[in-house]
Amino acid sequence: MALGQSVFLMPNGTLFVELFVLAGAAVAIGALVDMIRTPVSTWKAVGKSKSAWVTLEILLLVFAGPVGLAMAVFYLATLRPKLRRITAGAI
Repeated sequence: MALGQSVFLMPNGTLFVELFVLAGAAVAIGALVDMIRTPVSTWKAVGKSKSAWVTLEILLLVFAGPVGLAMAVFYLATLRPKLRRITAGAI
């Protein structure tokens, strides 16, 4: 690599793609950990099944990575705030 050349301009943009994939994996795994740590009673309070969400997230991450990431983003944007409001109200 020549002096002053950006690492993001490497041939085929491989570093950028790898960083993007790692960031996506981190988001999805973080969402999965959050799902697992949230008590079943909180899930029931919002009318959702913890086991269904966790199982589906694991399956989608393993067999359909980008779809698993999309589900994780959906969870973080819509369902997680509802779960946190229930948890905050219980304390």
